[in-house]
Amino acid sequence: MAVMIGKTVETVSPSSENASIPKEIHVRRDALGTLLLYLLAFSSGFLALALQVLWTRMFSQVLQNTVYTFSMILIVFLIALAIGAALANLLTRTRLSPVPVLVILLTLTGLGCSTTPALFNYATNGLERLVFREPESWAMYLLALFGATSSIILIPGLLLGSIFPYLIKVAEGMKEKAGPVMGRILSMNTFGAILGSLCAGFLMLGQLGLWSSLSLICLLYLALAFLAALLAGAGIKSLLAWAVAGLAFVLHFSTHGDGYPLVYLGGEGNQELVAVLEGSHSITSVVKVKDPGKEEYLSLVLNNKYVLGRTQSAYVANQRAQTIVPLSIHPKAGSVFYLGMGTGITADTALRYDVDRVTVCELVPEVVQAARVYLSDHVGRLFSDPRASVVIEDGRNYLLGKQEYYDLIIADLFLPWKIGIGNLYTVEHFQTAKSKLKEDGLFVQWLALYQLSRQEFCTIVNTMLQVFDSVTLWRNSFLTDRPTMALIGHASPSALNPEALIQSFRRLNPKGPAVGEPLVIANALMLYGGNLRQVRAVFTAFPVNTDDRPAIEFSSPQRYQSRMAGAETALVEEPLLRLLEDILKEAPLEKDPYLVEFEPKARAYATAGVDLVAMSALRHTDRNKAREHLASALEKLPAEFGATVKSTAQNW
Repeated sequence: MAVMIGKTVETVSPSSENASIPKEIHVRRDALGTLLLYLLAFSSGFLALALQVLWTRMFSQVLQNTVYTFSMILIVFLIALAIGAALANLLTRTRLSPVPVLVILLTLTGLGCSTTPALFNYATNGLERLVFREPESWAMYLLALFGATSSIILIPGLLLGSIFPYLIKVAEGMKEKAGPVMGRILSMNTFGAILGSLCAGFLMLGQLGLWSSLSLICLLYLALAFLAALLAGAGIKSLLAWAVAGLAFVLHFSTHGDGYPLVYLGGEGNQELVAVLEGSHSITSVVKVKDPGKEEYLSLVLNNKYVLGRTQSAYVANQRAQTIVPLSIHPKAGSVFYLGMGTGITADTALRYDVDRVTVCELVPEVVQAARVYLSDHVGRLFSDPRASVVIEDGRNYLLGKQEYYDLIIADLFLPWKIGIGNLYTVEHFQTAKSKLKEDGLFVQWLALYQLSRQEFCTIVNTMLQVFDSVTLWRNSFLTDRPTMALIGHASPSALNPEALIQSFRRLNPKGPAVGEPLVIANALMLYGGNLRQVRAVFTAFPVNTDDRPAIEFSSPQRYQSRMAGAETALVEEPLLRLLEDILKEAPLEKDPYLVEFEPKARAYATAGVDLVAMSALRHTDRNKAREHLASALEKLPAEFGATVKSTAQNW
């Protein structure tokens, strides 16, 4: 429609068009060709948006990747573009020839962008992290974040942001009609911006890597400076432009931006970088940790800082328990779906048992590749067993789109503050998961309580209670320094059956020694944390997390920063113990409908589990009470557990 209307407008003579240009704009208009103008407009959009994607990936290696950190990077980038536009406006008020000005702007932009890897590496101490003195308030944290990001990308951003506004001013004075020319350069810039973001995210990061991609962008800016100088014609200004562009190339190739690290090796033990896999989704690394006299193991690390899992014995046991616990309480789990893969050890565990089908859905292809190549001793079944299939896709959308139903849906440990993760704790997601369960199916959401405050935990519970009529709490160990617990939503609310526990145990241990029924039941109920439906009143005061009101995604980063500043604690040690005690106070086990089929003596096994948690939580602060809880647990448990529990307590 706009094109048709434009064709009906009376042609304006060059003299009348030039007369409409404000007199204060003095830039010379006759030195820039139309073809070069369009090329620079396209390149400006392409390179600017590509840089934004690359800078975002760069900062994601040292920041917590929350909605706030990504927003701050965008804010700094937009501020830089605004300042760049103001700079362009000042340049158009001079009598400088456009081509030399553009050559200098492009040159300075290329040089400025080439400094960002070095500045970033220095500010983060080799990708350790952007260090902030723990602020007293959330506002001070955001201010510190703004200062840190601005110090690295603000100046390069304002330089690149000045190029396109300057082109617009130059185009206003060209001999052709201003309207069509302006429309074309705007469309070229927009098309370039779209293409730049796509190429950076889906092509450059995967094929070239972060640092080489940044070097390429700087090189392209300098190449444009050369091209502009080449088309400037003869004269002193042209020679000057050539000299500046030539100097820029020398300076650019004298730097080694692609030599900066991608992984910070400064954690526990002697670390050795085994592999780095760069892709459009992440930078995934495999790190070997070895100390003389200690167990050597591999860690799978996502984006430089988040450890997906380890092959260390204690961690392997916990990861395997994330499968064994739900298998133990389900009467006959034939089909299992894993939402998130991590190292793959949890999913590989299911293939050790009598299951029909295991589906693993992982969003990050680099994680799957790293696990397949470097953790094959632990997860080889996932890639060789015909019962298993590994799907590289968003797990939530995969469940939503497939007409398949499962006995168990097991969700991995998800960082609540990471951007985009909040939608895995929403009402809508839980509804999708419930709709894909078979009649007696279980949805298992594992939570790393050491990454949560009590408010976040209660928000997730309250959200899950909106969907499932029955939600129970289970643990995978009694350790309280890094506790992991599961919220299990039941497709059909029914009491736990003692005979089903015994059958599940025998199915999971077909070649094991004969074990008495009390021992089997105790082994399961010790891990039971309570019936959360019975204590729903405790959680109703907390928000419900939905897709359109993502409370977790916005509150969790603030809670995390508050914990880092020491203002509050995670659900570890005594805070965890208080939470469990509050649950059992409101819903005592002797009145728990989920355990109605068990004798009082058997229900006491669950209380013994809480005693063991209390022993672990108090072992450093009040050893006398810890011993009392140990004695209480031993009184309630079968005699066969005595030696094992005492041995574990001594190790603590």
